[in-house]
Amino acid sequence: MVEILIVFAILAILAVIIILYMKPALIFAKSRDVRRVQDLKNINEALNVFAGDNPATAMGSFATAYISLPDSSPTCSSWISQLPPLYGSGGFSYHCAPQSTYTNVDGTGWIPVSFASDTMVALSNLPVDPINKPPYYYVFMTANDPQWELVAFMEASNSAAISDGGKMANAYEIGTNLTFYPYLSLGAWINVPGNSAFGTNNFQVMKYEAKCVQASNNQPLTLPSSWGGYNNSAQPCVNPNYYIASTPNGAPINYITHDTAKSYCLTIGAHLITNDEWMTIADNVASVASNWTGGTVGSGSLYIGNNTANTILQASPDDSQGYYGTNNNANQRRTLFLSNGQVIWDFSGNVEEHVQRSVNNSGDNETTMNVPSCNTGTGWESCEFAPNPNNTSTPYVTAWTTDVPQANVAPPNSSWNSNNGVGVIHTIGSGGAGDQLFVRGGAFNYSPAGDGVFALNLSWYPSLSQMIGGFRCAK
Repeated sequence: MVEILIVFAILAILAVIIILYMKPALIFAKSRDVRRVQDLKNINEALNVFAGDNPATAMGSFATAYISLPDSSPTCSSWISQLPPLYGSGGFSYHCAPQSTYTNVDGTGWIPVSFASDTMVALSNLPVDPINKPPYYYVFMTANDPQWELVAFMEASNSAAISDGGKMANAYEIGTNLTFYPYLSLGAWINVPGNSAFGTNNFQVMKYEAKCVQASNNQPLTLPSSWGGYNNSAQPCVNPNYYIASTPNGAPINYITHDTAKSYCLTIGAHLITNDEWMTIADNVASVASNWTGGTVGSGSLYIGNNTANTILQASPDDSQGYYGTNNNANQRRTLFLSNGQVIWDFSGNVEEHVQRSVNNSGDNETTMNVPSCNTGTGWESCEFAPNPNNTSTPYVTAWTTDVPQANVAPPNSSWNSNNGVGVIHTIGSGGAGDQLFVRGGAFNYSPAGDGVFALNLSWYPSLSQMIGGFRCAK
């Protein structure tokens, strides 16, 4: 008996050692992750079949993130405090189905698709997350193309989540468009009315300057590099560890080259803002009375953004805090309004922003250009768009060029200068061959005259990256 008891004791000890070595909690977590991947694959297969037989409008609303958490409130009021904010424009919101129907496949479930109406769909009920409490739940988003994305948040490091082609390393993403949720939950975009003078139709642009987000937790990086920006030269913001997004939090990306900024925008299904899109926004902003310190168009100065903090600033999610981080000088407001009521941050001053040298909103010309000349200049200098009556010795543009035509870069009122908050143009005073790129808007360390929505710096070239240079994307 003693020997048997000893054997059992040894076996028990070995069993404990094996269990501890195998980490049962991790095993169970990985098992749930496997189920999550399979659940979303099953739903995605059903959506593919349904989309082939039915109109896209039968798949739900683009402005809604449908989630698998049951709630008697269709707006998920029981869970909303535990869910990430949706920054997107256009009234984006969460949607929940009630406990009594949330797994139904007749359109009353958490996915608003009537799979039951399609005899080709083999789905008897809607899967839900094995835990189904924040932060673990399923998300469904759609657009009327039809396009959709399904998201499941993973508990353990998972190769399926890393290699799925999506933007979130801690989530499994599947569908026809894997940009919906990550850039809605951490992607504030605004709608911009098009302008035929610049060849633009209605488009969307990042509300904030591009930030770098940690993919493992979807948190914008706030550890600043020199002068408060995110030094992209020191740590490139690339998958799978990072991705770019438009969010108020986080240090604006700086130390980035023009072509790198272009490539980053492409990774999120967008493009680096073009000059024609920039001018569409600038002209629109200049036409809105509330963007002028005098309260009417042309009265006083356009707001010139961050020019007093002596550092690159993060933004605030509260649009009423336009002086966030500045010293509240009268014309230092960082928020500007479009004619449709949308708000854009730091368009006139914080970091300068790369833009594509587009022609009628097409292409990106990176060839050496002939630049405008100033009345008194020789070398590189900052020139007014129009003579400054308060400082007659200040250089101003006397000759434009076909590469930099006045109509494509200057304020709509030919008499506006830095007194009106439009900024200046940095060019070779004598004119002639300059560099290749457009960089627009002001910078935190410029003189107040240098900041403004029309400010244009022509001294950049493709391989240059500096602390004052950032970007934003459009789509």
